[in-house]
Amino acid sequence: DEDPERFFQLVKDDAQFELKHNGKVIGAASAKAIWQKIVSNALKGGEPGLLNGYLANKMSNIWYFKPLICTNPCGEIWLIEYDCCDLGSLVLPRFVRKHPKGEKWGVNGFEIDRELLGQTIDIAVRFLDNVLTVNSYPMEEIRETCEQIRRIGLGVTGLDTMLMEMGLRYNSSEALELVDGLMNFIKNRAYEASIQLAIEKGSFPVFDADKFLQSGFAKTLKPSLRQSIRENGIRNCA
Repeated sequence: DEDPERFFQLVKDDAQFELKHNGKVIGAASAKAIWQKIVSNALKGGEPGLLNGYLANKMSNIWYFKPLICTNPCGEIWLIEYDCCDLGSLVLPRFVRKHPKGEKWGVNGFEIDRELLGQTIDIAVRFLDNVLTVNSYPMEEIRETCEQIRRIGLGVTGLDTMLMEMGLRYNSSEALELVDGLMNFIKNRAYEASIQLAIEKGSFPVFDADKFLQSGFAKTLKPSLRQSIRENGIRNCA
């Protein structure tokens, strides 16, 4: 529950970190040594990394309702108690287009069909939202939570294949720039789609415009989206 920035400062200062159990200090150790051990074990074991629960709750759109306490089994999505992971993926290589005459436009003669991608995002958001309505839930508490917050998760798959088809190295600056712009487009279009669903069907029941827009993540949204959420609401908490 502690701000991890405090720990990282102790790492930078090569200071001692208090070890606690059940709220009691039982010892101390070098913060830098602990961090180096974590990094070493992650590299040796192929572990994907650490999840920063403090930051996740700071960024959570529904910070005012209930805290994020866990992820789903594969770690794609943070969840509150009795939450569910209603997930779908955009298959990115399907949106790559090559100029029929091989002319050098876009990236190495390739381009992402953003019109088709945008239409697919609109359908995907509606589809995932409908899943929450028709799903058979194993527990009443899960059904109630999903009705209250209507969390969906629209992700991507085939990123590496898409980049290879476009002639880009996975870790190149060109690839990073392309992916950054692509994910920003997906984020904005998904939120726009959820706003349109709110106009059509209503916002998720525990939506509070003022508090929602105070969240760390909502503050990253472009001004026009924030204004639209304030005026029209949003169908899904995330």
